[in-house]
Amino acid sequence: MGVGRTVGIVAGIARRLAASGWDVAFTCWTPADERMTWGREPGATDAVTEALTQHEAATTAVEADLADPDTPARIYDEVERDLGGITALMMCHCESVDSGLLDTTVESSDRHFAVSARATGC
Repeated sequence: MGVGRTVGIVAGIARRLAASGWDVAFTCWTPADERMTWGREPGATDAVTEALTQHEAATTAVEADLADPDTPARIYDEVERDLGGITALMMCHCESVDSGLLDTTVESSDRHFAVSARATGC
């Protein structure tokens, strides 16, 4: 799951899973937050990790650009190395930019497809 900030639905789900006894691996992609109006939240990955470990969950964070077709396999490899076998997967990621149909570039459209559709097929 994508957790680049300490607040929001996905961060809340990660905390709830940890409180329920799950170990949690999560991804984040700092450049995506930097492009958004709210900007990057410095220290968010460490803060989320700390919140999860307070519930005694094993956790790992993977910085992951899902537009890169090799990234899903790398995520699996890193998570299995750090936490062992994966028993459940929650997909919560998308490419989102503030543009309209007529001013969206081909590059932006390609990135939307790569992140929001292709990466889900991992």
